[in-house]
Amino acid sequence: MYFNINYRRLKNRTFVQFFQHLLEILQAGNPETLLVKKQYDDLLPLVAVLFELTQADKGSEISDELVELDGKRDATWWGIDLQIQSFAHHFDPVKQEAAIALENSLTPFGNGFTRLKYVEETNTLNGIINKWEGNADLSTAITTLALTEWVNKLKAENTLFDTKFKARVNERADAPDVKSVELRKQIIAAYRELLAHLQAHTTLSADGSYDTINNRINQLIDEYNKMIPKKEQEETPAEEAAE
Repeated sequence: MYFNINYRRLKNRTFVQFFQHLLEILQAGNPETLLVKKQYDDLLPLVAVLFELTQADKGSEISDELVELDGKRDATWWGIDLQIQSFAHHFDPVKQEAAIALENSLTPFGNGFTRLKYVEETNTLNGIINKWEGNADLSTAITTLALTEWVNKLKAENTLFDTKFKARVNERADAPDVKSVELRKQIIAAYRELLAHLQAHTTLSADGSYDTINNRINQLIDEYNKMIPKKEQEETPAEEAAE
């Protein structure tokens, strides 16, 4: 018997890697000797085509730019936050009071929002900026601490990130997602057919000749199940497909 693997939780690149490793195991065991040459040949080209699609997606310049822009807005935010914390201990009571007001205004937004998903962090930063700009006392506090330039920089970086992120979403919408989804379904069907034949030959074999290959396949499945995250890091519908 073979272990189960949660296909839905494997993103395209990891999904492809799993099947590439599976094909390597079968190749090492010789598909002809294992009596699964046809099933191996059916699976091989499907995996190759999906691999090409994932490589095209990996080359997106927008993806690299998003990582860079996210890092910049995070750095700007931490610059603002550190200054607020410092001013909260300032000897000038006016500046201290302004910093404490800003600190209190951040309470509803929680801690660690720079580690949230892209969209959630964008919305959180927009919420903070809007609150500071829309409240007269908080706006005055920003001016008192000479943080106006910092806040404007954060606002510009967050807006640019959002613009690029939406461009990334549109790019994914224009990509051959349907083809990827259909390929995943075909690969899974071919995989199940392959395992069914291996299982049948294992049952018919009385000499344990399939034990090694079956153990390697189960070990591979176990390793990839461990790689599946407990929580999705980013919503990427194009990389999620039904079985």
